[in-house]
Amino acid sequence: AQGALRKRLTESLGGTAGLASVQATVLSREETDGYVREDVELDLGRGLEAGANLLSPADRAGRGPAIVVYAGEPDGDRPNPSAALAEDLVRYGYVVLEVPVASDAEKKAGADGRQQQLRSDLAAFAYLRGRRDVDPERVGVCGVSSGAWRALWVAAVEPRACVLVQFVPSKEPEGTGSGSGDRDLAAALVAPRGWLTIDAGKLEWNGGPTARSIYAAHDVGELKQKSIVSETAAQDGAKLAQLARDWLKDEL
Repeated sequence: AQGALRKRLTESLGGTAGLASVQATVLSREETDGYVREDVELDLGRGLEAGANLLSPADRAGRGPAIVVYAGEPDGDRPNPSAALAEDLVRYGYVVLEVPVASDAEKKAGADGRQQQLRSDLAAFAYLRGRRDVDPERVGVCGVSSGAWRALWVAAVEPRACVLVQFVPSKEPEGTGSGSGDRDLAAALVAPRGWLTIDAGKLEWNGGPTARSIYAAHDVGELKQKSIVSETAAQDGAKLAQLARDWLKDEL
């Protein structure tokens, strides 16, 4: 049942499935404050590339848990909470890959903006999961603001994503999905795994009745979605990281 649902969603999102492996080029490397930061360029194939920031604990020995952080759209001069979130998560011992929103040029290079963004986001997950310092069975995805929707699509299409964390989900950006039907289908696919949503106020959608009916009908498992409302976390990457860490330590 899960396979049929996933195929249906993948086709609706443009036909982009999970990637087996992804190569990356390190453009720069800097060790700072107990962790190593690398600017990497992911090879998406078809002559396409995407940039990302890799943060890894300087004292990591062996394999450990990892998280992909999908950033939201820039909000004027406000600090980027996903950057602060990534820095705090790496200090908690996670290898973190922060993935920005695809540029207009990158989106235009693909079949369409939605498909190209998803391909880039899936490539980031595949790259992180394939690293020698990462336990491939302990890789989660999270997103901030509009990035929360990107994380949802990746978690739904990619069954190897262990957990989903959505931080302060914004209104879904135009062109990232096909409407409420896709969202409900995605929720049904994520349902059996750990799923945390942190928001500043009332959650308008976190896997509603339609999603519940889908995964009940297809017997895909119990909903494991948990919600936290925190007004102070909305623009505070450190607070987001603390709330996430308290939940992740039992899930990832």
